[in-house]
Amino acid sequence: MYPNHPYFAVAITRTCGSGGGSYIGKKLAKDFGIDLYDRKLLRLAAEDSG
Repeated sequence: MYPNHPYFAVAITRTCGSGGGSYIGKKLAKDFGIDLYDRKLLRLAAEDSG
């Protein structure tokens, strides 16, 4: 994306009614062509790693 900063993260809070966890996160991931890691996926990874 940026030559001097090849990695970045976007954090969206999940305030009630914000749409951050569903619509906005998915839209940003699609528009930027990046992966979306939600709370469910992170929890599964944590359980798997112990």
